[in-house]
Amino acid sequence: MQYEHEASLILVGICSGAVGVRGEIKVRTFTDNPERFNSGNRVIIRSSQYIIERSRIHRSQLIVKFSGVDSADDAFNLNNENICVQEEVVVSLPEGQYYHFQLLGMNVRNIAGDQLGAITEILTTGANDVYVVTGTAEILVPAISGVIVSVDISVSEMVVDLPDGL
Repeated sequence: MQYEHEASLILVGICSGAVGVRGEIKVRTFTDNPERFNSGNRVIIRSSQYIIERSRIHRSQLIVKFSGVDSADDAFNLNNENICVQEEVVVSLPEGQYYHFQLLGMNVRNIAGDQLGAITEILTTGANDVYVVTGTAEILVPAISGVIVSVDISVSEMVVDLPDGL
């Protein structure tokens, strides 16, 4: 899945359809934080701030009611819109773990110092993520400890030790 990263905004979901007539919206989430859509939390949709009035799970689907979205038409008008939060409200991860938004666009070089390109996409597989590095060629880099030598968020650089054949 490819994510867009606007300055200081983090994509946490997408509005995916109106539910009923009172402004509830189905949300496809991109967050592992189970509290992200709790009542009272603030999100940004189309550069406007919305407060979550309530949320619930119905048949494995997250349903959210935003303040100011009070009808089926209001909800329909938000269909397919990104739901974002400010970067500063994102919970810090333990050392050695990173959010996708921190890695996307990061420069990648090998242990010899050769620039390989930048991370343009992150593929989520069952075993581990795979970083799509686009430079003069596209390289698929498995996100495993034997391959990822170092990650420096402050300078947006990753060093990798690619196995033969990659």
